[in-house]
Amino acid sequence: MNRAIPDATACREALARLPELNLGELRREWRTLYKTEASPHLSRELLVRAVAYRMQEVTLGGLRPGRQRQLRQIAQQFKQTGQPT
Repeated sequence: MNRAIPDATACREALARLPELNLGELRREWRTLYKTEASPHLSRELLVRAVAYRMQEVTLGGLRPGRQRQLRQIAQQFKQTGQPT
């Protein structure tokens, strides 16, 4: 799977194969997608979820700028007050 995913259909197919990958294969996917090594403390389940998220982000696009801004504001407010919005 270490190649660019061209479209949504190919992304769905790649996502469907993730649960079948062994730990070494998941770590290779992580390295390809995140350009860094995965922590050895990450569980297999978390690796699957993080790789799936990043595959979708790369293929389909990430959050829109407005949504990113909203999340940063929520995080800043939480940091200051300890309360979510």
